[in-house]
Amino acid sequence: MLLQISHCLGVLATYIVPALLILVPVRFLTRLPSFIFRKLLHFIAFTGVSLMILAAGSWQAAALTSILIAVALYPVLALLERATWYEKLLVQKTPGEIKKEPPAAVFHVCGSDFRRVGPVRPAASRRCCDYHVGHR
Repeated sequence: MLLQISHCLGVLATYIVPALLILVPVRFLTRLPSFIFRKLLHFIAFTGVSLMILAAGSWQAAALTSILIAVALYPVLALLERATWYEKLLVQKTPGEIKKEPPAAVFHVCGSDFRRVGPVRPAASRRCCDYHVGHR
């Protein structure tokens, strides 16, 4: 299981780190509107998690990886919120919104029924999951 979790972390890092290394300079070197930057961050996170789920050896590995990431990111984001540059880099609709997103992603990954249709459904949407769970 530990090997599967490290594989999931590797897949996620392989996708997210290069994307952020490109996107963050674009944020400061262009006049990219903040709402577009925000949507690009969501796109990177969504596709990264989707790729991690598809690469996971089991649904347990994907769920545990998501939990580990959320547990690790929450205190880091809580500390970074105090920095002056944090608001300039990340766009929040409400204060504290960014640090609440990793637990929400865990809910989406862990709240799905992987046994029925495999790991693709969590990558689609939560509403589809809600409709299909219980309709076997």
